[in-house]
Amino acid sequence: MQAKYPAIRVTLTTTIRQLNQGRREADIAVRTLRPEQPDLIVRKLGVWDVRLFATQKYLDGFGEPESNTGLAGHCIALYRTGVTQHQDERLAGERRDKGHIVAELDSSLMLTTFIRAGQALAELPDYLPQKYP
Repeated sequence: MQAKYPAIRVTLTTTIRQLNQGRREADIAVRTLRPEQPDLIVRKLGVWDVRLFATQKYLDGFGEPESNTGLAGHCIALYRTGVTQHQDERLAGERRDKGHIVAELDSSLMLTTFIRAGQALAELPDYLPQKYP
């Protein structure tokens, strides 16, 4: 793109804040939440499966979560409220009401890093653990 359009300059901002495209805070936005501004052109770019992930270190300390226990006895890391509209009271289909929320993070990379450190389990898109084992 740069070779064909040398006058274009890309400024990439990663934030959970909803930028206002009407006020030219962004020309193009990739979001996990559907924008509320009705005059924007919106296209779905993709979907991905999610699963619960934890390190072996975490599992050695806390054991594998059992189905239908509400993740009792487990530490949970989540996306902060507003990062994704698909997070609810379940993680990968399991209730989480008996688990202990130890972190709320605002990016997939931070959530993945936290999990890789063995601090908790979390629901992650399948592609992240493949990219960051």
